[in-house]
Amino acid sequence: MSWFFLSRLASAGIMLLVLVLLTRILGPVGFGLYNMLTVAATIAFGVLFAWLRIGIIRFHAASDFGGRAFGIALGAGLVVIFALVAVMAAAALWLEGAPRALLLAGAAYCLAHAGHEVAIAGLRVRREGPAFAAVLLARPLLGALLVMALVLAGGGAVAAVLGMALGAGLAALWPLGRLVRALGRPALPTRAQLRAMLSFGVPLGIVASGSMIFVLISQLVLSRMVGLAEVGAFAAAQTIALRAIAMPMMTLAMSADATIFELYEREGGPATRTALERYVSVLLLVSVPVTAVIALSGDTLARLLFAGGFEAEVARHMPPLALAAFLTGLQGAYFGFSFTIGRRSGLQLKMMAGLAALHGLVSLVLVAALGGIGASVGALVTGGAGLAVFVVMGARVHRMSLPGGEFRKMALAVLAAAPFLLGADRVAGPWLAFGLIGCGLLVFALALLVQAHDGILLAGRRLRARMGV
Repeated sequence: MSWFFLSRLASAGIMLLVLVLLTRILGPVGFGLYNMLTVAATIAFGVLFAWLRIGIIRFHAASDFGGRAFGIALGAGLVVIFALVAVMAAAALWLEGAPRALLLAGAAYCLAHAGHEVAIAGLRVRREGPAFAAVLLARPLLGALLVMALVLAGGGAVAAVLGMALGAGLAALWPLGRLVRALGRPALPTRAQLRAMLSFGVPLGIVASGSMIFVLISQLVLSRMVGLAEVGAFAAAQTIALRAIAMPMMTLAMSADATIFELYEREGGPATRTALERYVSVLLLVSVPVTAVIALSGDTLARLLFAGGFEAEVARHMPPLALAAFLTGLQGAYFGFSFTIGRRSGLQLKMMAGLAALHGLVSLVLVAALGGIGASVGALVTGGAGLAVFVVMGARVHRMSLPGGEFRKMALAVLAAAPFLLGADRVAGPWLAFGLIGCGLLVFALALLVQAHDGILLAGRRLRARMGV
């Protein structure tokens, strides 16, 4: 699992650096437009294509698919692509100027993202860790090179979106060819197989895009009530929070889900619960210290990443968005297993629709009352409400243990590290600030060791095994 998890972390880190660079070369307004367009395209992927990736992972070991889930998903996906291309071509003939460019760039990003996700899903079920890592890292690296070439040649936000789309598409070509030979050629699903993939995958794909849907709602409210420059500041802070906190949490879930689903299919509930208890300990170890650093040392991070006065605008959004990202990640990366194991993704979709409506209302009220920061506070309110709903409703589908002991240990570790992390924002020199953050993280780890936290003990054992100690 290390290949799949660590490579996603590295990819997210590269993408974070690329997005920080884009804030400098596009400016707040251009970056705001770029972010809104890529978020909208990612949501379109979640609605139209995410069920293919989900179907490959969920049904690869299912007896009713006979080990042909990849080829079946690929065949169904090609049908959707042909239909989408026809619709986009008709829309392009009707639209003119900037709307046409925005539509085509978003469609290209959505299609390339779909191809890449299907490719890495195939590599995941085949447990080809090195190939998975290579394909995953190729996407941001190729995308960054193409974005820089296109933007420096005079392109703007649309050119940046096209560059990232080309990077994803090129990275997917080689693995798709390999996987077709290994897992089977594209094939149309039977009615029963299509019903299983759609009924399970489409709701879950939309739910998996829930954080993006909430982000887009916030950005639309901000652009309407405040302006695109405020969207740029919010988007920059949101990108840091999502990619540093929520994305690693969801990445860990995606790295573990194939194993957990297979374990549930073959050995049942008790073995699955044991695996999930071990998994949540690692999940919190990955997410809580990063959340604490962003929430308590946000000014220091903003000064490091941004410039030109933009850092002050970004810094004020970071504490609420860091906490919101953690709550959202916990909701999807742990309590979401209640619904995926129980094949009740339709219920997840209904819950998300209600939360999206709540988020829109809360954002409108708080932005009107507080200005731009109201969008971040609204994200935090919705994140807390969403977690509560997932815990309560998930218990009715597939009961999972509430990790109260894990939360207690993490809370004590954060309290021990807090004076150092808060102090980092109150010193003048950057090296001293980063030194305090490092001390805070060390104290955090020591506090967990003193409490015999399962996750950090497991990480220590694996590290010693790799070093041969």
